[in-house]
Amino acid sequence: MSEERVSIVGLPKALVLQALCNNVKPKFPGMSKISMRYEEAEAIIRVSEKTNNFIYGVIKNIFHLDIDLHGFDFDPTNYDRMYGKGLAKKIINTLYKQIEVEE
Repeated sequence: MSEERVSIVGLPKALVLQALCNNVKPKFPGMSKISMRYEEAEAIIRVSEKTNNFIYGVIKNIFHLDIDLHGFDFDPTNYDRMYGKGLAKKIINTLYKQIEVEE
């Protein structure tokens, strides 16, 4: 683990997963951008919590995710390695700002 863990305290895990998925730019020409609905993210989180597994795999044949959202923070190393250094923290910071504005 080479990067600082990213706090997700106070954020719904499904919202975190949805944001991480929806902010990824396709890596290959002709691939479409991900558009994960909140309900889809909730279903993935529920399965992950029951099996106590990392969220890992290919989502919609486009997006590869390897993170553990079981705690109050997560290690962004694999996500950032795949999609851009610092991207995970930037996405989570944006979520926190959106929640502040809505309250």
